[in-house]
Amino acid sequence: IYCMWTCRQVRYIWARGLSQWRPPEGKALPIMVSNSLSSSKVPLVLPSSANNLLTWYTCGPTVYEVSHLGHARNYITNDIIHSILRHFFSIDVFHVMGMTDVDDKIIDRARLKNMHFRDLALQMEQEFWKDMELLGVKKPTAVTRVSEHIEEILKFVQKIIDNGFAYESNGSVYFDTHTFLDKMPQSQYSLLLPSSKLMEPDQSESKDSSKRNQQHFVLWKKAKPWELEDGAFWESPWGKGRPGWHIECSAMCFATFGERLVVHSGGIDLKFPHHCNEIAQCEAHLHGNNILEKDNWPSYFLHMGHLHISGMKMSKSLKNFVTIKEFVEQYPPHLLRWMCLLHKYNATLQYSEERMMDASSVHDKLLEFFVRVEDELRTTKKEDDSKTSVLDVFPKWKTTDQSLYDTYLQVHKTVNESLADDFDTPQALSSLFSLVSSCFKYLNTTQTPSKPLVQLIRNYLLDSLTLGFGFSPSEFKRGRSSLFEGDLFLKEDAKMKSGQEGSNKKTEQVVDVLVKFRRTVRDVALTIKDQKSSDELLRASDDLRSECFEKLGVRITDLNEESLDKWVEIDIEQHRRNEILKQHRTQEFAQRKKEVEAKSLIPPEKMFLSNENMSDFDEHVRTLSHFTLSTLLYSRFKFENLTLVSSSVQGIPRRDGKGELLSKSALKKIRKLYEKQVRLNNQSRSQIDR
Repeated sequence: IYCMWTCRQVRYIWARGLSQWRPPEGKALPIMVSNSLSSSKVPLVLPSSANNLLTWYTCGPTVYEVSHLGHARNYITNDIIHSILRHFFSIDVFHVMGMTDVDDKIIDRARLKNMHFRDLALQMEQEFWKDMELLGVKKPTAVTRVSEHIEEILKFVQKIIDNGFAYESNGSVYFDTHTFLDKMPQSQYSLLLPSSKLMEPDQSESKDSSKRNQQHFVLWKKAKPWELEDGAFWESPWGKGRPGWHIECSAMCFATFGERLVVHSGGIDLKFPHHCNEIAQCEAHLHGNNILEKDNWPSYFLHMGHLHISGMKMSKSLKNFVTIKEFVEQYPPHLLRWMCLLHKYNATLQYSEERMMDASSVHDKLLEFFVRVEDELRTTKKEDDSKTSVLDVFPKWKTTDQSLYDTYLQVHKTVNESLADDFDTPQALSSLFSLVSSCFKYLNTTQTPSKPLVQLIRNYLLDSLTLGFGFSPSEFKRGRSSLFEGDLFLKEDAKMKSGQEGSNKKTEQVVDVLVKFRRTVRDVALTIKDQKSSDELLRASDDLRSECFEKLGVRITDLNEESLDKWVEIDIEQHRRNEILKQHRTQEFAQRKKEVEAKSLIPPEKMFLSNENMSDFDEHVRTLSHFTLSTLLYSRFKFENLTLVSSSVQGIPRRDGKGELLSKSALKKIRKLYEKQVRLNNQSRSQIDR
């Protein structure tokens, strides 16, 4: 029996070598994407009949509990990519999100809360959309729910049975992976399948004696007795039951898009088994259809990276998650979008206080830039337009003007190139901030900056941030701002009441006089030979700027000798809150650093012993490793590096606090945490030894 099993594995390995991603036919866009099916960057191609419309399906949440930041990272990243496609490349996105509102977790949670499972799912879906609104995530074009597509799912399952790839057993229907890979050896199914998972049972399903083989997965589940009591079932040709997890997305995709889908996206944790099984189901459904000879289903798979906290994936099972509502109670929602933009969409994002401070600093720098530009335009508007000569409005460009414009053109080009290279937002932001720095330098060193040029750069940055990256325009608006008067902003907020205009103008004139007087005092102080008197005058000048002016809502920027000092109006309350927040975050960061250092000194074999949710710890150290013929063959033919599977090690728990065996996925996460602690502990001890 073992030899037969091994021979079958060898056959699947050989089939995987035959499988390869085929570039779809159609119009190639100037965009490269990291396609999980090809394991490389490939050109993004639209069907010839698409008319610049990109079909995109996203796996939505299983709505049984409130969403956390791990979910948020996935949906914010999708939103950013869609905004980039629309604004920078003029590609319309037909975005559909699948909502899992029928599932074991939903039914079990509803029973605990004494609710009907449909009521719980609806309640949690409403909470999900509220969270997305808080984060500024735009709604998809359409939402598909499992409960609303039962008829389509039944027809989809029946077609797979008719094609010979599924069977009914004891009221349930299962997908036969062995028959599928035997008949379709060139399937894309194996392209997403890691070798360590080859023909491994689906860990998302419990052991089922009704299956012919535990490596098969369920398409239609027979209803359990309590599900019959709760009404959590639908009638089907095979009896009362409900859809399996994997079949829902396949059937809903076909119901919405038909037989061709360009992009399918989701979190990297869904790559196996969910997305692998989706491919198998769709290819089995299309068996005998020549469409698979011309294209793949889907054409592209894009996977979003994990969000980690304390070095581990944020997960409800590890109880290390932060809900979206908890996050927005502590931070402005836009900071999470900044964190996503500062990392590649498919890279792991480490959530920490330090990362949040980085995101806050980036946002503050842009706010400072827009306020500074506002000041330049405010100063220009002081003159009576009727007395202003057209020569003053459009003077001859100087070398500095041309240099800044050249920088703008280069940044415009590099930003587009970065985003066309697999949506590289970190590189694009780097280019945008180089433009901000150049513009700052230009304003600080130019006596009469070009208003049209400054407006051009301002508008480009605003469009890139709002239309291109999905920020709300209000996030770059501080206090009373005449800067934001375009269509993107509420004009009522930018206009002052007529009765206040005279008073505000008087205030600006008084501040101008005080700023000029302060500059004169500073200049005199720098020429006084008596060092003590000079220091006192300079100190008084600095106190006037940092203490008096800022408390009154005015910020002064000291410039060079040729330029007059600049001042801008700031939000006093916001400034006070920012200062308190910075102090609080600095203290928290220092405390967190101490805790991490103390934790790193804990020996790995003792790190879980005090955890009440874990028990039955392995007391022996065993380093024996084993490997199968299949993994050896993978290494031999260089399909991937040989991976040895280690056995238990000292200090690893086998059971939870209630005495029940931990699942394989929970043990895997614990092992990763253990391995990280080994590295931290070794580093700490080596530093102590030095």
